Amino acid sequence: MNSFKRKQIIAEKEKLIIENFNKVCKQLGIVLEYNNISFNQPFYHGSNTRINNIEIQNNTKGEDNFLGEGIYITNNLQIAQSYGNFIYKVKFTEPIKLLHFFDNIPLDDLRDISSILSMSENDDLQYLGDTYLDYFDGSETTYGNESIWGKTLVSDLQRYNVNVNHELIELGYDGIVAPLNKANRFSSLDDNQLNICIINPKILKLELIS
Repeated sequence: MNSFKRKQIIAEKEKLIIENFNKVCKQLGIVLEYNNISFNQPFYHGSNTRINNIEIQNNTKGEDNFLGEGIYITNNLQIAQSYGNFIYKVKFTEPIKLLHFFDNIPLDDLRDISSILSMSENDDLQYLGDTYLDYFDGSETTYGNESIWGKTLVSDLQRYNVNVNHELIELGYDGIVAPLNKANRFSSLDDNQLNICIINPKILKLELIS
């Protein structure tokens, strides 16, 4: 058995273990950690309006919203307070999966993304999936030897003029994450201060705390 095949088998086993663990956590109402992000720490959402129904608004204007349309949350209470007088504590109803905007997409995730896109009824998305599969298989691609980042996937979906959030949810993602310091006005913060754009509002509950 070659090393590539061995890595595939290991990745599949690890994925199955994680999926089973997440199912148990969901049944018990526990949300722990994903991709080194602890969801036992508090997250907040700040707004100028009282929220009765959790809905995604068109809020892509401004540097702070570079992750696209969604419900923005952070683990920095002061930052949340700067966005409005109504401060909500965020609760997750199930384990969530985030696309790391400025990080490489793990190879096992990229393989799944490639397979799903390749089966799309959209010809452009099929082509994109095949392109990613070529990259995953080590074939010559337009990406060369460069890693495929989260922002690469988002940009590719935007280029084909599809609903980016819908396609990301179809790929299993609930949101997009980046350090807050990627926005110029928060550049002094460390990488542990997070800016998360939730694209799947079904996983959220908001509790008004002030």
